[in-house]
Amino acid sequence: HINNLVRNDTIMIRCIEALEKLNPNPQTKRFLFWHFRIGISNPTEYYIEFTNEKATKDTFFKEFLENAKMTFFYKGTIII
Repeated sequence: HINNLVRNDTIMIRCIEALEKLNPNPQTKRFLFWHFRIGISNPTEYYIEFTNEKATKDTFFKEFLENAKMTFFYKGTIII
């Protein structure tokens, strides 16, 4: 059925990786992840950054995210 070729109601996010070496300070955390779509065999890589101005090097990750804002989002390349 043609409608199944253009469905976008289901996605999978996998291969989430923290980019620790690219974090310039304790207030910034950067990640990459792979986005899979129905009908497309190869995922797309995305980059995302969160900033929490009150975070310190001792802030737990959960607390960091609860008080963070997304400050960067970039669609990268298709993974082959």
